[in-house]
Amino acid sequence: MYNECASSQQLDFGKGNVGKCDIGLWRTRGEHKSLVGEFAFQVQFPSREAVAEKCKKLAAQFYVTLQQDVQDWLALGVTKTGMVYRLKGNAPQSHE
Repeated sequence: MYNECASSQQLDFGKGNVGKCDIGLWRTRGEHKSLVGEFAFQVQFPSREAVAEKCKKLAAQFYVTLQQDVQDWLALGVTKTGMVYRLKGNAPQSHE
């Protein structure tokens, strides 16, 4: 019922703190109607104490700025799993 097209890149928050980020576009098969786009990133720090304050601030600032910059594209309370269920005519369960 849907396909995913994805790309993976890295974000550099300085001092060796590199995060992985993924971008995906979920669409229907056949007509390729766009369902949902997703962007995810993950940064793992060895410990809170081992990370420079500047790196923590950059990671937090990136997260907040990203949400503000794309606020018109966000659909709060929607998940890709829920969208797929709705396409098949089923309401998603409360945990999906």
